[in-house]
Parts: sequence; structure tokens; C-alpha cells
Amino acid sequence: MNLKKIFFSAVTVSVLCALTGCDYIEEGKPESSLLKQQEEHNNKIDLLEKQQA
Repeated sequence: MNLKKIFFSAVTVSVLCALTGCDYIEEGKPESSLLKQQEEHNNKIDLLEKQQA
């Protein structure tokens, strides 16, 4: 009985870890959104520099 409890606990934990990992993969890497924001800010800075020149 105790062995079954340990086994099912381990399976439950591993399934939960797998599910949260899958959600993270679907969202994508956080760096990609930060890189997009950085590129947008750099474009805005370039535009402002051109307007001031």
C-alpha cells in the first residue's frame, strides 16, 4: 500500500511538472518579447534623432 502511494505521488508530481513546462513552451521565450521591445525603442530613438537633425 505504501509503495502505491509513493508511486502515485511521484507520477502526479511528474505530470504536473510536465504540464507547467508545456505551458511555458507555448508562450515562447521571454527574451523574444524583450528583444522586440528593444528593437521598437531603438527605432523610436533613431526617428527622434533624425527629426532633431
